[in-house]
Amino acid sequence: MRARLMYGLPLSIGVLLLFWIDHIFAMAHCFTALVAIVAVMAWIEFAAMALPARRGWRAAGVPAAAALVGAAWCCLPAHMHLFHAAAVPAVMFACLFAGAVRWDAAGASFSDMAAWFAGVIYTGYLPACFLQLRSLEDGEALVLACFLVVKLGDTGAYFTGRLLGRRPLCAVSPKKTVEGALGGLAFSCAAAYGSARLLLPDLPHGAGVVIGCGLVLGALGQAGDLVESFIKRACGVKHSSIVFPEIGGVLDVIDSLLFAGPALTICMIALS
Repeated sequence: MRARLMYGLPLSIGVLLLFWIDHIFAMAHCFTALVAIVAVMAWIEFAAMALPARRGWRAAGVPAAAALVGAAWCCLPAHMHLFHAAAVPAVMFACLFAGAVRWDAAGASFSDMAAWFAGVIYTGYLPACFLQLRSLEDGEALVLACFLVVKLGDTGAYFTGRLLGRRPLCAVSPKKTVEGALGGLAFSCAAAYGSARLLLPDLPHGAGVVIGCGLVLGALGQAGDLVESFIKRACGVKHSSIVFPEIGGVLDVIDSLLFAGPALTICMIALS
């Protein structure tokens, strides 16, 4: 926990600085670059776990993850339907085909290809959805609110579990407890209400809708954490950390955001 605070605080300040630069210059270039860098680093960590013996396939995933973020940026703001329906499959199949032509296609198994597809979706497509969230009305505030709701939920789950945790939540992550999960959901709901009051004062929805969104985002954040734990357990590794190992790696930092960000995007589009 001490290491996470020592390294996580400067990283959080750096991210907020990028938000400020984007806001001052009324552009999203810094945010787009940040999402692309995070997607590539997350793919590198995922591929090291899931495809340790497939160096070529690991390399093919780097341009795929970056290209998905680039495709999302090119489709903003009016053509995101083209990104979801056409650009995503086109980018993935093009990179997969290039990898099959260039690298050990004959030795690849179906499980390798399935892991490659799943990894690119997980580390490339899901982060790219944050660009659509950023492009919505009050997008900067929505991205920051999503981060606060999920991460304060993580923090609440950790401390509630330490203080009150008795019943294990699931075998995938033995240290997590039911009490911690419930505490995290309570923190997420409180963070959603506070974020709406401070960052989105003109939001036309009542407290019930806001708290409900906080509950959903908190639950999806915890689900994202459990999914990453399941991936590590399935791959037989304890840590995914290659980049920033002091805080568990990039995947450990963003895992709880990967499902919450796209879900918030869908919620805001549906409620608008």
